[in-house]
Amino acid sequence: MTALYQKIRTIQRQTLEFLVRRFFARTLEKRAGEVVSVFEGWIEPKQSPKWLDVGGSWGFCAKELRKKGFLSFVLDVVKPAVQAVPVFVYPGDKIPFKDGSWDVVSMITMLHHVPQPKALVEEAVRVSKKYVLLTEDLDGFGGRFWTVLRDMIFNLEFLGHPKQFRGQDEWTAFFESCGLKLVRFVKVQTRLLGLPIENGFYLFEKTGQSA
Repeated sequence: MTALYQKIRTIQRQTLEFLVRRFFARTLEKRAGEVVSVFEGWIEPKQSPKWLDVGGSWGFCAKELRKKGFLSFVLDVVKPAVQAVPVFVYPGDKIPFKDGSWDVVSMITMLHHVPQPKALVEEAVRVSKKYVLLTEDLDGFGGRFWTVLRDMIFNLEFLGHPKQFRGQDEWTAFFESCGLKLVRFVKVQTRLLGLPIENGFYLFEKTGQSA
């Protein structure tokens, strides 16, 4: 059963990679520009230039960040078929960088895919010098059922989706429990393939830091 489970998971991912490479790269790149524009100006690249986008997959957001003056890279558990920026591949447990190696660590619409999000957030806090930025899907039209179903469809993750979704205030409390304080928040409705998505954009700062 485990072997079959892993095979199906692999097929799901390979199919998604094929579709992105063949049909949807430009759509996702455009969306990345819209996403980055929401928090553009929150962080000054001259003061905090090194940016690690955890779970950034194809690197479309990281590519947009480079256009804004950041030295951005992607960290992920798989090597994507499309690489818009260099990608560090790791096993998914301990992030392979020293404490405070990155000025900013971001997790953009990916944490709900992580089976143990607290462990990952604690690692993100460890390697961040100052900021942790989170973008997450929030429940909108259709409630939690639609949030989960839409994400399964868009990511072709019908088997094994961790469904680690939380509400707006739940994400704030979750990150504060990991030694962070919220300094900026905005909720924006974005669209992907014409469907509306409620996204929360959070900028957290390590406790003891000053903006």
